[in-house]
Amino acid sequence: MKKYFVLILGIVLALTSCGPRETWDYVTLGDSFFAGSSIPEQYATFIEEDVGVEVVLHEKAVSGQEPAILLENLRTDEELRQLIRDAEVITFDFSASWGNSPELKYLLDTCKGDDNQQCLRDALEQAKADWTEMADIITELTAGRPVLVSVFTFGDWIYDGYYKDKITSEQKAVMSSYFMEFQKFQQADAVARGMRVFHVFPPDVSSPPPAEYFQSDGFHLSEKGSKIVAEMLSELGYEFVVLK
Repeated sequence: MKKYFVLILGIVLALTSCGPRETWDYVTLGDSFFAGSSIPEQYATFIEEDVGVEVVLHEKAVSGQEPAILLENLRTDEELRQLIRDAEVITFDFSASWGNSPELKYLLDTCKGDDNQQCLRDALEQAKADWTEMADIITELTAGRPVLVSVFTFGDWIYDGYYKDKITSEQKAVMSSYFMEFQKFQQADAVARGMRVFHVFPPDVSSPPPAEYFQSDGFHLSEKGSKIVAEMLSELGYEFVVLK
């Protein structure tokens, strides 16, 4: 009788140890940098392997989504807002084409101002305001609940991929200076809130990065580039923080 009891107990313990894993909801926010790459899927796999949880991926990054559109969705899209309320993990990229219209005006010499840069200055201030409200909404929606939020920033290589040979080195320097100033503001604000800031790519990667890191368009990440980013994200660890 004792032998059968031990056998049954072993079966019960085996079954209970194979119960459902904890589930983490992972939400992506941004534009085609996420939507056009495999970063979310690869990062979700790393989380599952590293932490031993099941990740439910909610890809809300949308190709071509301007910051103003994302901000409006954060304000009014209740489905998106509920996903953020429930999320354990959020990754966010502020569109690298944040100043697309002003930058085109600058290239066409219709940006106004004595230096043809007034529209870039205006876009910079608007970007700062948009980011601040986005971060406020994310902080409010997580409502004191520990989360893991990673914000992506970029080097000036984005201009090599986005505009290719359509700009001069001087034009690239002017346009990128405004974007870098925005990212400096964004990074300081994000860190103060408890968000992690992740720079794409690592410091030891050349600028522009190797061609194999990108798809044929020279801008969106290839499988190799996506894996490098996902690996670096996983190496940052999984320390949850209450945003403030």
